[in-house]
Amino acid sequence: MSEIEVPFFDRETVRYVNDQMLKSVSLLNAANDALQKAREQLQAYLGISSRVTQRDEVISHNGIEVFELGRESLNNRLDASYHSAISREITRYLRNEVGVKLVRLEDSGLAKDVILPGRFKRVYVGDEFGVPFIGGKEILSLDPRTGKNLSLTSHGPRIKEQLKIKQNQVLITCSGTIGKVSIAPKHWEGWAASQHIIRIEPQNSDKAALLYLWLSSPHGRNLIQQQTYGSVVNEIDSSHVKDILVPELPNTVTSKLAKLVLDANDMRTEAFQIEEKMKLIFDDKLL
Repeated sequence: MSEIEVPFFDRETVRYVNDQMLKSVSLLNAANDALQKAREQLQAYLGISSRVTQRDEVISHNGIEVFELGRESLNNRLDASYHSAISREITRYLRNEVGVKLVRLEDSGLAKDVILPGRFKRVYVGDEFGVPFIGGKEILSLDPRTGKNLSLTSHGPRIKEQLKIKQNQVLITCSGTIGKVSIAPKHWEGWAASQHIIRIEPQNSDKAALLYLWLSSPHGRNLIQQQTYGSVVNEIDSSHVKDILVPELPNTVTSKLAKLVLDANDMRTEAFQIEEKMKLIFDDKLL
């Protein structure tokens, strides 16, 4: 590594780039702090720890967890993983111990729509002929672009109707690795995401923030993964996401939490824009 040659520009440029990159890092740290504060406040309001212990009716039989279910609890699912004892305990605890009302995501007034794009053969093109295309692996990154651009000529209508990312959409991975959750920042607007990502269209930005906080929490993620089906590749679909239970919070609490989340997303976009500007300066000086 010590033998690698590095271009060194004039001191004024080096100082400016250094100061701007430190500002970017500072913004990202502040964004992470704001999100952590929002998560802690949600957890405190719900009175639920990061772990929920199982109740006494869950017993162990030769090392296997065993519990009984009535027919009315099956919900047309006979796969044992759906009837997770932990998921049942989360919902029981919130309803009975905390007294929080739980509503299905579809019925909650939180979301306008839940979109799962259809499968399709992708056509990739150069930057000038397409839009950045991201997959599920990248949605937790500040800059999820992979260098692939989806053709506007081949996929224009599909991009517009199903694939295009909008600011404050809540994105959930739904194939393979289930339950990665992100809230789209402003700089992702207009990019395209794969059919392995479900989009939740929120009613408004405050509702988007609440959905993101709950679904990305350990308890929300558990309720997402409870819906998983498939014997080789794990899957969930839009109907499963619509069925997820979400705690109903007072508007004042939602607004307080939302401000932290949305401010964090704005800081992430500002950090991204700074880094992009520094890349342009670097390329201009180098080339």
